[in-house]
Amino acid sequence: RHLVDNDRTAFVPRLLVKHHARQPLQPEVVEAQRRAGMRSGAQSEESNQRIGGFAAPLPHPYAAELQDHCWDTSGFQLVEPRRYERMEDTPLVLVSTEDQLREMIQEIKVTCTGKEIAVDVEHHDFRTHRGFVCLVQISTRQKDFVVDPFNIFPQMHMLNEIFADPSIVKVLHGADRDVTWLQRDFSAFLVNMFDTGAATRVLHLQGGFSLANLVSHFCGVKLDKKYQTADWRQRPLSEELVQYARCDTHYLLYCYDRLRNALLTFSGTPGSVVAPADGVELVVTENGVHSLQSVLERSMELCRQFYSEAPFDEADAARKLCERFGSKHRPLEEHNFGALKSLVMWRDRLARGLDESCNFVSPDACLWRIALAMPSTAMRLRSTCNPLPSLLQDRAQELVDFIHRGPEQTAAAPAATGATAEERENKVLARSGKVAGASEPVAAAAGLQSAMPVWEDWPCRRNDRRAAVVSPLPVVHVAAASDAITNLWLLETIGQSGVSMLSALALAESSAEEDDDAAMGATVAAAASERLRLRSIQGAMTFTAAPPEKPPEPVVLKEVLQPTGSASHGLLAALGENPVEKAQIEEVELKVKRKKRKRNAEGRSCLENVVKAAVSGQVKAAIANPYSANAASDPYALEPQAPASRPRKKKKNEQAGG
Repeated sequence: RHLVDNDRTAFVPRLLVKHHARQPLQPEVVEAQRRAGMRSGAQSEESNQRIGGFAAPLPHPYAAELQDHCWDTSGFQLVEPRRYERMEDTPLVLVSTEDQLREMIQEIKVTCTGKEIAVDVEHHDFRTHRGFVCLVQISTRQKDFVVDPFNIFPQMHMLNEIFADPSIVKVLHGADRDVTWLQRDFSAFLVNMFDTGAATRVLHLQGGFSLANLVSHFCGVKLDKKYQTADWRQRPLSEELVQYARCDTHYLLYCYDRLRNALLTFSGTPGSVVAPADGVELVVTENGVHSLQSVLERSMELCRQFYSEAPFDEADAARKLCERFGSKHRPLEEHNFGALKSLVMWRDRLARGLDESCNFVSPDACLWRIALAMPSTAMRLRSTCNPLPSLLQDRAQELVDFIHRGPEQTAAAPAATGATAEERENKVLARSGKVAGASEPVAAAAGLQSAMPVWEDWPCRRNDRRAAVVSPLPVVHVAAASDAITNLWLLETIGQSGVSMLSALALAESSAEEDDDAAMGATVAAAASERLRLRSIQGAMTFTAAPPEKPPEPVVLKEVLQPTGSASHGLLAALGENPVEKAQIEEVELKVKRKKRKRNAEGRSCLENVVKAAVSGQVKAAIANPYSANAASDPYALEPQAPASRPRKKKKNEQAGG
């Protein structure tokens, strides 16, 4: 985990020893390693200014070796393909320690100098921000090696002894990302590489350019690719995963021989791969030599790639999403584009902090929908994308704030809306009646406040007077309505003194807010408006009312609950014409009427079905009894006459007995 740094903005290779070097390591790379703490020694001020905090891109450590590399003339001659051995007959070597890694490197150097090796990697990037290599497969003509790098990450740079050796051809398939992955995780660089994926594209191989199609075309083996997207982080590796990884390189060297012959004899016609294995004399063509040279140049360009990192550019990421999902005729509006930039920045920050991939935090399509809708509440955000990713579900309100306020205001909001520690402590003490000069309502509520837990200010969504930040979301206030039954419960639970203390606490809250306004230098008009708002909220949140002279009788409650016409009058009389309860009673009566109408409709429908069933049954009976007089005269008669019985035939045994 010490090699995972999601906050770094520049990549410095951990290449302290440059193997097979024609020129020493560049001074810029050495100084960058020294500044990063990889090398001992003090750096000069001149080098700091030249590197500029790693802002300037570093050169490729093997740029000179790649520039001077030349292919041997023997590579442009036809060869007899060497058939691969059966997997059962090929030894498999698992490498997971430093000693095993050294033994593998030494064996490959001895047996494969001037020859070829097949290389492939298994990578994971869905549940991590940058991704990392989970497995390295290397195959020679005699053995298959599977390297587990998890316990030897710092020592994996020793692979440069064979990867940077220009006398060993490294055969990879589709090496576009494998090259940079090896550089990023192991500081391993490839020199003298052949990309079979580029060869299949030059030859226009029928069936596609995948490794599975290549192996099927030349080897007649169908690779099972169901583990292509498997989670390669799991340990121990199952036997199926090991065999799958082994197959990616086991057949690749034989395919390399066949592809090289096919390129040298290529006539230029798409799909005309005439490279039989045995029995046919092949002729090298001029067009075939150019084809092989183009593949080698493409492979050299891939080796020249150098992994680099830069600070995240939210504007560039937003423009790429616009090119992908937007329309050229209707470009995104300015406020939507600003929201999209805020979204991609928020996703990048969260992904780096959690070490998750950006696609796992939120897919690009989800961010695009949110930027178009610009939801103002968490509920609307959840309805914008269905299903909403789990991380966005948990941080819905935070994301809404980030969209409307922007990254600068959102980062400054806690500091603007929150007071200092001393101010918060004084505010708590003032509300508990322990500060000199506290008002009488505060002192009256001190007993109940001291018994209650101390909390910070509610994170209410309001206009911040100190930071001049206006919340885009409406302020939602919840008012508690009281009725006669609730009053009795309050009085029985906390008593009249407790009710008085609750009322005093509400008044103390408004008094404390007034003190805050005066202390923070708010204007007189704003303070008066705020006090008026608090007074209105206090009036709406009345905790209790005057208790009735006597509690309501149970008979009255039963009468109230009866769905009769006089029920509403009795309930409203008991509650004192409360409009909230009146609306509730009307809603209940409306539901009762709807249920009655529904039952009546169901009853009529049931009766009609019974009549139809009876009629249809009698018609069928009339059709089945054509001899009945009633059926002929009255087809709907309830009791149709049965037809006359016919004489029964005698059985053979009865005739013999007679």
